[in-house]
Amino acid sequence: MPEENLLALAQTGDLDAIKQLLNQTLQPHANQVHDICIRKDCLQISIESTNIPNQSTLVPLIQQTISQLQVSQIHALEVYGHTVGDELPHWMQQLDCLASADTTVAATITQTPSTEVSHPETNLPSSPPQSAPIAPSTTANTTAADGPSTPQSQAHNTIHYSPAVEKMVQAYGSGSRDFQQSNFNETDLQGINLTLANLQESQLVWANLSNASLGHANLTHAQLRHANLSNANLQGAKLQGANFIGANLTGANLSWAELRGANFTDADLTDANLLNANLERVTMPDGTYLD
Repeated sequence: MPEENLLALAQTGDLDAIKQLLNQTLQPHANQVHDICIRKDCLQISIESTNIPNQSTLVPLIQQTISQLQVSQIHALEVYGHTVGDELPHWMQQLDCLASADTTVAATITQTPSTEVSHPETNLPSSPPQSAPIAPSTTANTTAADGPSTPQSQAHNTIHYSPAVEKMVQAYGSGSRDFQQSNFNETDLQGINLTLANLQESQLVWANLSNASLGHANLTHAQLRHANLSNANLQGAKLQGANFIGANLTGANLSWAELRGANFTDADLTDANLLNANLERVTMPDGTYLD
């Protein structure tokens, strides 16, 4: 297809055309687009390489390409960096794709500590604000090993976790993310940082997860009955089929979360942020079933 035709097609929002243009940009950096989709008004792009994709180099290139297209239905951007064969990304970044490439980029979640030189514009709090999926243009340096640069990390300095929890925290700090089918019933996990962790089918009944950072974590079919998730960050988390019966979710951030089939019977969702969350087949606190 001629270049001008490809560009015109991409400007209409055609995902195949956008993917082809992005691959042209990424090819010199030995990266390619693995997956691309539009959710609401957010373009989600997964890039992959044999090595961890260079976040500080690739994100501005992708942002510039999408901004120049000026696609009317795209107002936000999420970029995920994968290595080939890995299900979970090593990092994830959210930004306003309409801003210029020189504008401060917002809301970065880094999975593993980077050995590269830190760039203020790409190392931001791993716990985005509760009110919206795109964070304001403020910067702070953080990695998953450091924990979130918020009151959660301060809480961790004073909380004495159980040996089992400390073992998980240490493993997370070393880059591990697979904690599926864990049993932390009635366990104090307040303020813990498990961003992007795989906790599917885990037992967290009566667990204290207040102020926890669980953004984009996989909690599919997790048991969270009567858990305390007040002010927890679950933005973009996978919560399909999760059991929240009687749970405390006051002030929790569930924006962009995948909640299909979740059960919130008798749960407290006061001041919870459900912006752009998928509520298909969800049972609400009063027993209402959403088709």
